[in-house]
Amino acid sequence: MHFVAAMITSLSQLDINKEYTCADYLTWKFEEYVELIKGKVLRMVAPNRYHQKVSLNLSRVIANHIWKSRCARFDCRNTFVGQQPGRNER
Repeated sequence: MHFVAAMITSLSQLDINKEYTCADYLTWKFEEYVELIKGKVLRMVAPNRYHQKVSLNLSRVIANHIWKSRCARFDCRNTFVGQQPGRNER
């Protein structure tokens, strides 16, 4: 018998005491923004103006520092960032 899990379409369907995997995270189909940190689901809070100001200033300092280097800076907002098993990032 093959078990098919119910589709997760709302954050309220998750057990906050359970540990989840990246594979679980990729199957969720709800609108809320969450982070998966060490298997725990945490609701993301919208950043306030002070946070945005600090983030912009820090970004500017980093970008100016690496402007003529071989390094690169990327913004990752509301994006799953992780390494797939068996793949090396270059």
